[in-house]
Amino acid sequence: MTDDLENAAKVLEASPNYQIQRRLVPKESYGEPDPNEEVLVGIILDTETTGFDPEHDSVIEIAALPFTFSRDGRLFSVGTAFQALQEPLAPLDPEISKVTGLKDEDLAGQTIDIAALEAAIEPAVLIIAHHAAFDRPFVERLSKVFQEKAWACSMNDIAWKEEGVTSRKLEWIALTFGLFFKAHRALQDCQAVLELLSLTLPISGRTGFAQLLEAARMPTKRLWAVNSPYERKDALKRCGYRWSGGEDGRLRAWYRDVSEEHVEDEVEWLTSEIYSGRGDWIDITNITAFARYSGRV
Repeated sequence: MTDDLENAAKVLEASPNYQIQRRLVPKESYGEPDPNEEVLVGIILDTETTGFDPEHDSVIEIAALPFTFSRDGRLFSVGTAFQALQEPLAPLDPEISKVTGLKDEDLAGQTIDIAALEAAIEPAVLIIAHHAAFDRPFVERLSKVFQEKAWACSMNDIAWKEEGVTSRKLEWIALTFGLFFKAHRALQDCQAVLELLSLTLPISGRTGFAQLLEAARMPTKRLWAVNSPYERKDALKRCGYRWSGGEDGRLRAWYRDVSEEHVEDEVEWLTSEIYSGRGDWIDITNITAFARYSGRV
C-alpha cells in the first residue's frame, strides 16, 4: 500500500498542476563521521509557554533533542530527546490550549526535573531554537546551564528569504520543502528544525545547518536604546527590539542584535526615529553566541 501511494505521489509531482506534501518522518541518523574525526554535540530546543513574557509567563512544555555534528557542518546521529511538561500556577489561556493542544488536565501534577534537564543539556556545545530570542530567556530562568552555552537561531541565522522562502515560520518553511508535521508541540518542532537544517537549500547550495554555524560563529553588535521615550516603544517593538527589565545587572532598556555591517544604519534609524536627532543614549555591546538572543550582557 505504501509503495502504491508513493508511486501515485510521484505521478502527481511530475505534473505542474500538483504539489505533494509528505509527513515529516524523524531520522535517527544523517551520516557517519570520518575515522578519528572530532564529533560535537548540539541540542535542538523548543518550549511551549503560558504567554510571551518570560518575566511573568512560564514554560509548560520543553523538549531538548540531542544530535552530533562536525565542525564543518555535517550532521550525524540523533539521540534520545528530553521532554517534560510543567503545571503552571494558573489555568491555561484558551488560546494557548488551542495552539498547543495542551489542556489543564494534561499538565496537572507535572513538573520539569531540572537536574535531568541540566544533565541532558550539559554535553552540548551549541543550542539551537527556532526563535531563540523567545526560548532562551524562558529557559535561562529554569537553569543557569542555559546561560553558559552558545546559542543559534534557525529562524534568524539562515537567509530564508534569499533561499526563496517567503516566511520564517517553522510550519511554512517545512511546507515550502514539501513537508508537514504536528506543529506547536515541543518535540515535533525540534524534529522539524533538525530535518530542515539537514536540507540543501536551493539558491546557496549549502545546508541550512552550515549557514547557521557560520552565522553563529560571527560576532554581532547589541544596540541598547537607553532611556528611549516611552511613546516610541511600539516603534521599537515593530523593528525587532526586545525589552530588558534590568535583572541580574543588565541594562534596563530596549535592545536588538544586528550584524556589524548594519550597525551604522541601525544607529541612524534610532537617532532619527527614536531620539529625534540625538544618538547619545545609544549603547553598543559586542555579542557572541554565548550571549546572543539573551537579555544578559
